[in-house]
Amino acid sequence: MSRFSTVQDPPSLDVKAGPRPPHDHSRGSFRRFLRNVERSARILIKGSIRAIAVSVRGQYSRFPTALPGDTILLAGENWSRHDFSVLHELKKNRKVHIAAVLQDMIPCIHPQFFEAGSFKTRFQAYVEFLSTSADVIFTISKSTTEDFLRFVSGVSPTRIVQIELGVDVLGESTQSRPAAIAALGNRSYVLCVSTIQSRKNFDLLYRIWQRFALERQPDAPHLVVVGRPGFGSADLLYMIRNDPWIADSITLIQEASDAELGWLYAHCLFTLYPSWYEGWGLPLTESLAYGKTFIASDRSSLPEAGQGLGIHLDPYDLVSWSGELMRLANDGETRAAMEQRILAVRRVPNWSDTARKISAVLEELIYARETTTG
Repeated sequence: MSRFSTVQDPPSLDVKAGPRPPHDHSRGSFRRFLRNVERSARILIKGSIRAIAVSVRGQYSRFPTALPGDTILLAGENWSRHDFSVLHELKKNRKVHIAAVLQDMIPCIHPQFFEAGSFKTRFQAYVEFLSTSADVIFTISKSTTEDFLRFVSGVSPTRIVQIELGVDVLGESTQSRPAAIAALGNRSYVLCVSTIQSRKNFDLLYRIWQRFALERQPDAPHLVVVGRPGFGSADLLYMIRNDPWIADSITLIQEASDAELGWLYAHCLFTLYPSWYEGWGLPLTESLAYGKTFIASDRSSLPEAGQGLGIHLDPYDLVSWSGELMRLANDGETRAAMEQRILAVRRVPNWSDTARKISAVLEELIYARETTTG
């Protein structure tokens, strides 16, 4: 009999959820991460024994079936979707165990990248909840683990388990060229996939392509950006859309299906990711999964995500970014060699692999509890 089950009606002790912040917190490509972790968990975690994948929203229904030793896995937008007092009471009074995913610590370490209001307070409450109530904390990078341990006190590293993010690669037959790039024709392009917000350092890319235009560099590639507008992007997007110098050099796509995104990765020259700070860097994982190299920032977790298979640069250094970008765009032999190395040594799990890792840890947790109490 399987040891896992999915709970459709999340737990409650008749405690109302706290105020929920606005839906969009500019969390970038992690919306895909959260969706895929939850989806994979639902597929893998099934049966009837009691490690529970839950998505808690708004008001809660009762959870009378919770038994001592049950484990609740929080794999969604935990900072905004859960009433931590309810979960703490479940742990204290019903003796359930709690495992949760921590993507990053950016709102605590760099709050300037987020809107003022309840979100930062809620996120800090989530971090406090993890430090006091979580039996297992799944982090997605060594960088995130170190950030968490620096920010909190008294948390044993043995409670932290690092997992690898997955990518489900679409084959050529299921890819679809976006209509948004019809005007591009057969022109080569580089790709940047990310919510457009201040933390992602899109200002650097805008200045680079403006410089290419002002210097009339004929060999400069086209830039395709896939991402929704986020916090701090309004002024930059206004300049990009109204700057005649770069009108034919940058294409912005706010919405792309998985099939379209797969096509864009598969056909780009390489990808760009100049972000100031990340918890992982899922677009780098996706780039490697499609066999494409990249130029990315050298900060936070991005060197981990890059696996030594691309180019990492100081996100302040416009000159180096411009030079490396032009060199790589116009040196097919170098790109081909880098792509061959990626295909030979990359480590890119799929989302089922990620779910299996989480499942194995929860199995071990349940077994340890049963052994101790049995």
